[in-house]
Amino acid sequence: MKERIRPDGFIRDYDAAWANYRAAMDKRRPGSALDREAFESYVEGGAAVVAYGETYVIGQMDRGIFTPTHFSPAGLKAGIDAVKALREYRNVAFAVTPDLYAMLVRLGYHGVPGRLTRVFRGAAVEKKLAVSSWWVIGIYAGHAVSEKARKIWRPVSRLVADLDWLRRRAFAPSTLVDEDALYE
Repeated sequence: MKERIRPDGFIRDYDAAWANYRAAMDKRRPGSALDREAFESYVEGGAAVVAYGETYVIGQMDRGIFTPTHFSPAGLKAGIDAVKALREYRNVAFAVTPDLYAMLVRLGYHGVPGRLTRVFRGAAVEKKLAVSSWWVIGIYAGHAVSEKARKIWRPVSRLVADLDWLRRRAFAPSTLVDEDALYE
């Protein structure tokens, strides 16, 4: 397994990429594709792009994890090849609908038990998580723990600082000692 994917691709031809994206979306969920301007705005607005020839996987990088959000395959085989190639990296996490989740598991991704509910264009949508490596779950779990720990740590660190100040004050010498007198 490769270390981590670092999306640095760019889209050469937005018209072709958008047409491929729209065709893929219309095949699964007709009418749910972004319009051309919104697609380009999303990509230009900080999305991470991974290019495999004329196939683009567009997503977000968060805490070093690449989460694909949009897919622009140049064809069916090219799309499957791109998804398989992403599996080789240890920092890829898909949050997808159950039908796509089953396909990702068949392609070798690790299916994470449980479900997420997200609001998409005003409607609740069930999502499932499929990851290229269990390492991703550790990063997500570590982040959740660190958020809780940070809330707890601030008051604890203040208490420790206060106790340290009291310790130094209580055990501080009250008079100066003449060190030369100790050796006479």
